[in-house]
Amino acid sequence: MIDILNLDFFAFDRDMHIMAPIRIYLEKRGIRLKMGNLYVAEFMILMHRPKLILVANAHGDYITHLLLKFLYKIGYNIVNINSEGNFHDEYQKTYVWGWNNDFILYHDKMLLWNDQSKQITLKYYPYLSDKLEVCGATGFDRYYLFNYETHNIRKKYNLNTYKKVIGIASFGSFKTITNVEYHFNNNPDYPRSNYELFIEDYPKIKTIYHDLIYNNPDILFILRVHPEFLNDNKSSEFAECLEFSNVLVSSTIGFMPDVAEAIAVSDIWISYESTTSMEAWLLNKLVLYINPTRTDFMREDHHKGVLICKTLTELEQLITLFYQNRTNKEYDSLSAIRDRIVSRVVGFSDGKNHERAAKVILEELKVAQRPPFFKTIFQLIRKINWVFVLKFYIHKTSWYFKLRPNLSKPTWALTEDKAIYSKYKQIYKEYIN
Repeated sequence: MIDILNLDFFAFDRDMHIMAPIRIYLEKRGIRLKMGNLYVAEFMILMHRPKLILVANAHGDYITHLLLKFLYKIGYNIVNINSEGNFHDEYQKTYVWGWNNDFILYHDKMLLWNDQSKQITLKYYPYLSDKLEVCGATGFDRYYLFNYETHNIRKKYNLNTYKKVIGIASFGSFKTITNVEYHFNNNPDYPRSNYELFIEDYPKIKTIYHDLIYNNPDILFILRVHPEFLNDNKSSEFAECLEFSNVLVSSTIGFMPDVAEAIAVSDIWISYESTTSMEAWLLNKLVLYINPTRTDFMREDHHKGVLICKTLTELEQLITLFYQNRTNKEYDSLSAIRDRIVSRVVGFSDGKNHERAAKVILEELKVAQRPPFFKTIFQLIRKINWVFVLKFYIHKTSWYFKLRPNLSKPTWALTEDKAIYSKYKQIYKEYIN
């Protein structure tokens, strides 16, 4: 039996930075903690009988919502750490509930990034007051703790051939345009006009990125793939760019998995729209958005702190100007806006958000009760897809892919690699008390 089971889909970079410092803090205090894959969550719970379930972004996926609903109803204590913090009134239902259309919070605590998120949530759902805690954005602690030395990162990834490096972050919502009705039915408060705009802009963005890279062979472009795409790069807006010699594709499960390193090594950070823009601000990068049709769609307010282009010509002019002067006066004039957005969204800038979150988890662990064995065992057993569990663990073995070398590991089979977590423990260890 363990104290806490941290459930996730796989150990990709964003959630590792959210969870790793918290886990290290808890482990240093003797908490027995294990990470488990959400696809086989019921089996992991049956094997380890945790007192507390810990998740990131509980409402961001329908599978997670259904799982937590089931676990909460049979008596498990659950703590959710939000992975978004830029709440606003127009979009509050999606941020608070996501795929949860029951409007019942199926966890005991929701850890928020900032007080604004809490106040907006309570404005519409005051009955959640005893379940909300403000701890700050734990995944942003690294920007206040670590030094991202560009020279060292270039050397690490052998990027010194190019004098100019530009990073481009893909836009996860482009994935939704392949099945608009499904997403709209599950998120009816998200404007249909946004989906229509994304459908219109998707081919335009693909062309702009293709021509930008083709026109600038002396620049290395690091294409940062959104986790929504992962093993499906050809469905992203980068589809037409993958074969260029001056392109490197960075992803959470591939080359340069740490998005902070991809940003740090870049001179300029470009996207259609991305929360990584705030991370780029913290690393003092010029951030440019390309919105070919219009900018007045419902979106988060970090677009107010960047320069927005409509055409390839405008984008290339800004890039040329930057490399001539290494500065941009218009962009510099927005620094106060960027500072306000970061301060409001991240919550705390002392690098101790993970500590605040861990202390809430410890308090919740004190009152958590491990559900009675015989009350839950049969319900868990009935929920488990035993064929899938067998398939899952076969895919985890080293010999399976030796026998079938042409297969790529499916995303549902990716789980925490001890070596990966050891890497995160190594980089955080001197900062976690």
